[in-house]
Amino acid sequence: MRFLADENIPAQIVKAISSSGHDVLWIQEIDPAIDDRRVLSHATDGQRTLITFDKDFGELVFLHGEKAPFGIILFRFPPETSLTSQARIVVNVLERRTDWTGHFFSVSDTGQIRPRPLPKGRI
Repeated sequence: MRFLADENIPAQIVKAISSSGHDVLWIQEIDPAIDDRRVLSHATDGQRTLITFDKDFGELVFLHGEKAPFGIILFRFPPETSLTSQARIVVNVLERRTDWTGHFFSVSDTGQIRPRPLPKGRI
C-alpha cells in the first residue's frame, strides 16, 4: 500500500510502517511545516492514503469541502500510550485491511476501525 504520513506521526512509527513492507512517505522529510490543505494535496497528487493523528483533516474534507486524498486514516491514542504500542497498533491495523481508498477511518487505541465514506466527487 501507498501511504503519506503526516508530520505528527513519529519517526519510529514511520519506520515501522516502512519495515512492514509499505510504501510510505513522511511529510516531515518531503515538505515540513506545510498547512493541512497542502498535506491533502500531497496525498491526492501522490495517490496515497493519508495517515494522521490530526482530526482537522476530517473537518477540512467533510465540513469545508476540501478535495480528499484516496483515503484518510486517523489514529486516536490516549497520551499515555507508549510509542512502541502505537507503532505496533498502526502496523497491525494497516495490515488488516486493503480497502483504505474512498474512506475516512478513525482508529482507536484498541485497534477498532470505524469507516466513513468520503464525500463523492471530491476524491
